Amino acid sequence: MQAVYSRGRGPRLRRTLLPSCNLNVTEGLIVETDTSMVNAARRIIMELLLASTPNTEPLLAIAAKLGISATRYKTGKSDKCILCGLCVRVCREKMGASALAFATSGENKNSVAEFITLSSQACIGCGSCVNICPIGVIQLKDQGDERTIHLYGEKVNTLKLVRCESCGKPYATEKFLDFVLSRLDRDLSSRMKLRICPDCSREYFTVALTGRFPVFEEFPPIV
Repeated sequence: MQAVYSRGRGPRLRRTLLPSCNLNVTEGLIVETDTSMVNAARRIIMELLLASTPNTEPLLAIAAKLGISATRYKTGKSDKCILCGLCVRVCREKMGASALAFATSGENKNSVAEFITLSSQACIGCGSCVNICPIGVIQLKDQGDERTIHLYGEKVNTLKLVRCESCGKPYATEKFLDFVLSRLDRDLSSRMKLRICPDCSREYFTVALTGRFPVFEEFPPIV
C-alpha cells in the first residue's frame, strides 16, 4: 500500500491510497511509501489478515515490524492460507491447467472466497503451486512411484511418477510430461527426449551443444 498523486505533466491524480500492483506509471507521478496515512492503512490491513490467518508465521513477522502484537478482529478461520491467489494464477496463467480455484462454503456465487480447491482431474502434478505458495499451505510429497498433493493438510491428489530412462529415478508425473509435449510442435516433440530427469537432461543437452543432437540410445547412463 502506498500514497500516490501527480503534478506537472500527465493526468491529474489526487492524493489517494493504492496497492503497488494496481498502479500504472505516468509522467509526474509522485509515490509516498512511508507516511502516517500509508502506515495506518497497512496496520489495518495487517490486523484483518491476522484475524483470518492468526497462525501464519510470515504475517506475524511483518505485523511485529509494524508494531502489531494482536488483532481487534475475529473471524474464526483457523487455517494458514492468506488467499493471495498466487497458486490459482500460476496454475491458470503460466501452466494452463486451471486445476486450482477460489471457492466458498455457501451457495451464493458472489460471496467472498473462503478457501482454495483443487481439481484432481485437471491437476498435472507439476508442483508450481507448491513452489509459489508463500505460506506452505500446498505441499507435495514423492514416495516411490507416487506423487501426492496436500492442500490444507488433506491429501487431494495422487499421481504416478515416471522413472528416468537413464538413471531410473522417479522425477515427474505422466500427466505433466504429456502436457509439455502437447505444447511443442510435432517435429520438436518427436526429437525431445523428456523421459530423462533434470540431472540427466543437463548431461544430455551438453552433448547437443557440441553440434550433434544425440540419439538417446547413445546417451550413457549417469552413475
